[in-house]
Amino acid sequence: MSYNIPPLEKKIVLLLVLTLSICLFFQKSVKPVYSFAITKSSTEITVNRESSAKDSIKIHNRSKSDSFYKIDSVLVENDNLTSEQFENIIKLDSTEFSIEAGKNKSIEYRISPNHNTPLGDYAFIIYVYEINQEEDEKELEIIGAIGTEIKVRILDQEEDPSILGAEIFNSLEVEYKEITRPKINSPGKYEILIKNSSNYISEFYGGVYCSGSNQDSKYCEETFQNDIISLEPNEEYLVQIEPNFLPLNSSSFQKDIKNLFEQKYLNTVLTDKYGGERIETFKVLIIDPYIYLVLIIILIPLYTS
Repeated sequence: MSYNIPPLEKKIVLLLVLTLSICLFFQKSVKPVYSFAITKSSTEITVNRESSAKDSIKIHNRSKSDSFYKIDSVLVENDNLTSEQFENIIKLDSTEFSIEAGKNKSIEYRISPNHNTPLGDYAFIIYVYEINQEEDEKELEIIGAIGTEIKVRILDQEEDPSILGAEIFNSLEVEYKEITRPKINSPGKYEILIKNSSNYISEFYGGVYCSGSNQDSKYCEETFQNDIISLEPNEEYLVQIEPNFLPLNSSSFQKDIKNLFEQKYLNTVLTDKYGGERIETFKVLIIDPYIYLVLIIILIPLYTS
């Protein structure tokens, strides 16, 4: 049995299919395009107190018409520097300007900390806003905005970077937390928290290994990550590890007995980019009822003989 579609319905179906195809085509092919661009996406600047450093960003007007822009700087949230102090540190060469179609314009800025500026690492973002000049000046319409991050390290006068690096490295705080205590043939679970308590960004490599009293027998070994770890001021890095401190090996009973009563340690190894190394050791507490049972089994023959 066949059903003949009336001509009018055929036209409606074809029209719907054509409309849907056109919508799908434009949805895939049309992409948002910014009418302007900033050449620098990130910059790092080191400056001493009571001195200054100068740099610039370049704005490119991609559109086919002249455009008007506003520029502003915003401090990334920080506990050591207030917005008022920040405003006195960075000075923009210009805050409002226009760029001809297809042209570039460089805007300079200067970082000038004073003797009261807290030492440390800071970050701020320079935002560039494209403004619609046809709108009422009281209610400016922002057509688009792009930001570029600037990282600033403020040092004391003639401070040695390697000495400062060692101070930052030594300010790392390492804390251990026992989540689950280990038992025979059952791993324990621990958290290792590393906190940067300095005002500077701290960069280091790290790892942890578990050992016995002689530091030679390693029950576990783990690297935090392959790349260097970078912590902002007051930022924390958390590592979880589950070592099996009490494995049993029936082929070596004496070794198993010695292992049950040997003191265990968690050792966190930190290495900075200047070659400095720190080892923070945590003594592991192991209390397993089975250990006492093994101890009783061992001692009974001694008392009965």
